[in-house]
Amino acid sequence: MESPAQKNFLFDVLLPRVEWLAWLLASTGVALAYFAVPRANIFLFFGFSTLAAVYFLSSSAPSAKATTWPDQIEYKPIVSAEKSFLTHALIPYIQGIAMAVTLIGIQFKLLFLPGYSTLLVVGLSIMATSTAIQLATNTLQRKLLVISALGAAVAYAPLDSLVRQFYQHDPVLAEKMIYHLQHPKDKAAAEEVRRLQKARQAH
Repeated sequence: MESPAQKNFLFDVLLPRVEWLAWLLASTGVALAYFAVPRANIFLFFGFSTLAAVYFLSSSAPSAKATTWPDQIEYKPIVSAEKSFLTHALIPYIQGIAMAVTLIGIQFKLLFLPGYSTLLVVGLSIMATSTAIQLATNTLQRKLLVISALGAAVAYAPLDSLVRQFYQHDPVLAEKMIYHLQHPKDKAAAEEVRRLQKARQAH
């Protein structure tokens, strides 16, 4: 009889708890930003940064622990009863990094920072590949589907629409922000956006 595996404090206790807290922060940030509540960016930054860190660290979890996450679909091998290096070590490692990259891409787009497009394309492409492999081997994780859907939705959302929604109570700032995003090298436009943002935060 095989003895139960000893729990790893980092991967089995700490990271799952931090993950729930990070999802709460990120969800709160998205809700606050949608309703144009000031300081929503703080929740977006800490929420998505923490989530990315959690999934990046989880990619280094020992392969023996790879099936202990609560959202892991039961492993039913198609060909062999042995755990393979591909499905229980390499794919989870790559998948964790891809989820972290995708979450940072989502964060960048919601905070209107440059580089979000590249991050989302790279992250979503890798996750799509790992999803196909995991579907074939019945080792798919639900959180992979959730982050893939969230990343695809944010990637598809027009940037102009996000700006107008997040700054719905300040249409002047919204239009200035859109112009600045379309002309990132215009220093005068960037300075005007910063001035309006500071004035908005002061109220």
